[in-house]
Amino acid sequence: MKTSERIQVALRFSLLSAEIIALFWLIWYLVAGQVPITAPIKITPTYTLRLSRWWDVLIVPICLFLLVWIFSSKRKRNEKWVNNFFSFLATTLILFLFIILSLALGNGLFFGLFIGLILCHLLGLFTGFWIIMISSLVLFFEFCSINWRNFYNWLLAK
Repeated sequence: MKTSERIQVALRFSLLSAEIIALFWLIWYLVAGQVPITAPIKITPTYTLRLSRWWDVLIVPICLFLLVWIFSSKRKRNEKWVNNFFSFLATTLILFLFIILSLALGNGLFFGLFIGLILCHLLGLFTGFWIIMISSLVLFFEFCSINWRNFYNWLLAK
């Protein structure tokens, strides 16, 4: 592929991706009333950088342009190199997703179970203890008011 054709293809893909992303965020803006902001990045104690999702319209086409430019180069590719590169990318993506999801789900389950089972169990024990103590005191004072001699006589059938 000639250099002019490479530039033409890379620009077309970049412009198409920019139009699709801009259309998506425009529809989002019309429906929701605002485009979301990424997590704020604290630069200094007084200044926080907030990036709008509109930056996707600029960043994604630049990355796409570079990818198309790289993968449409003139050099002869060793088919084995290309296969190894894409298998490396796929393996990296799968491992990355596995590690991130296992850490996220593992931490969520661990801390969820810890808070749910341990802390709520302790809270249940604490409230149950006080409910039993109060009801025991009520029953104790009720039993103290019984005429035990009559109960004893009734029990022995006298």
